[in-house]
Amino acid sequence: MLYYLSLNLSLGYLRPNFMTRFDEILNSLTQSQYTKNNFISDGNQQCSYQQLTDSLNKLQRYFSLQTIQQPNCIAFECNNTLPAALTLVFLFQQQQSFILLPPAGDQQKEPDFKASIPLFCDYKLTISTEKTANFQQPESFLRLEKLNIDNSPKPQLVTAQGKIYVRTSGSMGAAKIIVHSQQYLLNNAANYAQRYQLTSDDKVVIPVPIFHLYGLGAGFLSAFCTGASIRLLKRTNILSYLDMERKFQPNVAFFTPALCEMLLRGRKKSGGYRLVITSGDRIKDALFCDFDHKFGTLISQYGSTEMGAIAASNPTDSFQQRLKSTGKAMIGVQLAISSKGELKCKPQYGFEAYLDSHGQTLSNPVIDNWFTTGDLATINAAGEVTILGRADNQVNRSGFLVMLTDIEKKIEMITGVSQVIVLSIQEQEQYGRGQQLIAFCVLQKKSALNSQQIRSNCFNILPKYAIPDKIKTINQMPILVNGKIDRQALLNQME
Repeated sequence: MLYYLSLNLSLGYLRPNFMTRFDEILNSLTQSQYTKNNFISDGNQQCSYQQLTDSLNKLQRYFSLQTIQQPNCIAFECNNTLPAALTLVFLFQQQQSFILLPPAGDQQKEPDFKASIPLFCDYKLTISTEKTANFQQPESFLRLEKLNIDNSPKPQLVTAQGKIYVRTSGSMGAAKIIVHSQQYLLNNAANYAQRYQLTSDDKVVIPVPIFHLYGLGAGFLSAFCTGASIRLLKRTNILSYLDMERKFQPNVAFFTPALCEMLLRGRKKSGGYRLVITSGDRIKDALFCDFDHKFGTLISQYGSTEMGAIAASNPTDSFQQRLKSTGKAMIGVQLAISSKGELKCKPQYGFEAYLDSHGQTLSNPVIDNWFTTGDLATINAAGEVTILGRADNQVNRSGFLVMLTDIEKKIEMITGVSQVIVLSIQEQEQYGRGQQLIAFCVLQKKSALNSQQIRSNCFNILPKYAIPDKIKTINQMPILVNGKIDRQALLNQME
């Protein structure tokens, strides 16, 4: 069994502080006896770790034939397919800088997406989804497009090699471009693998997008660096997921709360998982309990696009520990609570900078190597973190400080209500009590509740100053690629 790859496999693990070159990881993967039967698959094609060297050599020949100059940065529209995963591995191997973007036509792509490709990108790289795409023939799936057709001067990045650029979710406003070191991402992936006790015996399914840092760093890279078998899922519905389970038989999964709920509703058979990691918005206690009891150990991971995973439970923690807290800080991460009650972190391998589309550095929120997450939290004597909610999700109403998450939990107790998000907007003149509160409610199946009935119930369970001014029922919550609720999309529904 291979735990964490290192130059000395007899050590059995990859020490988090050990700066392992990516090509050394590749050599270990392709030569180890522990990975000879393991593979990466998207359900249509499968590449064994033994085939990696040949596949990467073919990608090298393809790019050399394109007669392109060393690009400043490549805009990579990445999907959850085997060809995309191999291309990712190749870009890491070559230390080619790139920005991860959703694939064309993705339902989670933002409007006016073409304008969101940074100006410092020289080429756009896309992956064909045609049935003729063969991972052993790069020309059948790769499309490389020069973005600067007229050869006008491009903005130059100060340090372009070995970087990966990702964008924040933009759940409450405009997304930012974040700079990560590829080496730091690999070091973090080793830390995640150690926390989750991933080994080459595991079979890991990744139904979350690998163009997002959660799917890439916590999911794909941590599983890849341990030599585990990996199954990527491009589109996830209950039928395709159950079909994948029968064929692949995963024992580890990277989920969001929405995927947890999908599996709980759609699969009757219990068991099957050694570990399921969930990230994104908070998972409700009832869903956590039901899922953990039915399918296996569930843990919540807390993190950000800037810092990656910051805290997570250990698979060996008790059920009550995993339910009540997010767990302890990841290896190499220091945590503290600010005077305002906000969680701060000091990671060993954090992000480098914020950039604009021209590649110019924006203001850096890191002060003395500490990054304030914007989340209210507590840390107990054992070092376990409990996230209370966003600091900007508390409002002053009639002189009382109100946590929006507390209102959400209370309204979710109303029979017939499944999920609630409460947002605030400035309309002081009309209401005279501070910010206006709007509750967006998803009803349970067959529920006949309406907005007026929900608000009437609120008078029985909430103090008067915490009762939402408006209730809006919706079919489902808009979800970002990182599994979080798209609060900006909800606000747009009120315009």
